[in-house]
Amino acid sequence: MEIKTSEYWVWVEGATVFFEGTMRLSNDDAYAPIQEIMSKVLASAPPAVTLDLTGLEFLNSSGINLFAKFTIEVRKLAHTGLAVRGSGRIPWQSKSLPNLKNFIQHWIWQFLSQICPSGTVRRGCAWLIPLCTFYLGTMR
Repeated sequence: MEIKTSEYWVWVEGATVFFEGTMRLSNDDAYAPIQEIMSKVLASAPPAVTLDLTGLEFLNSSGINLFAKFTIEVRKLAHTGLAVRGSGRIPWQSKSLPNLKNFIQHWIWQFLSQICPSGTVRRGCAWLIPLCTFYLGTMR
């Protein structure tokens, strides 16, 4: 499953939905094909669904609404957790993604350290993008 345009790319690998590019779709109806992809992954009943947003440079309010609605869908399922992986270098993600915690009871936020060329783990390694993973729900 994938949607690829000149602006963005959405694809699935296992129970992970990847997002890349810039998503400025006009309304909820325009985001419906993307919601369908996410819902199909959820319908496969994995222990957890991961939304990897590390390559998503921009998302408008309609897109943020899509993720909020999806978070609510996951909350309704006792058997499925949700992990949202974002990039600390993308301002909209550090501002908007933590708000998803308002839609689900269990919330763990983790800043992933970076592994630098020397093999040491440290923060702020310039050649790697800092990542944040937000775990929503019960991860099994």
